[in-house]
Amino acid sequence: ESDMEEEKRLFYVATTRAEKSLHLVFPMLSNQKGSPVRLMQSRFLKDIDDSRYDLLNVHSSFGPGRASNRGWNQYGSKNTYGGGYLGRSY
Repeated sequence: ESDMEEEKRLFYVATTRAEKSLHLVFPMLSNQKGSPVRLMQSRFLKDIDDSRYDLLNVHSSFGPGRASNRGWNQYGSKNTYGGGYLGRSY
């Protein structure tokens, strides 16, 4: 079994175990060798119908190393630093 197949299986198991709600959080930027690198959400989300989840962007206008969220925006807005939030309650 390939690493990607195992990763997909683990993602499926983890997401289907949620009974009432599931919250996935991911950083949008990472600091690699002193430079910000844009990160993407899990590649396995494309296999899930968009109507099954809400995707929000939590951003900070302060930059790296500061723990402050200024509000909620649509995913994909042009923020310097921030993180994504994916959640659904049943």
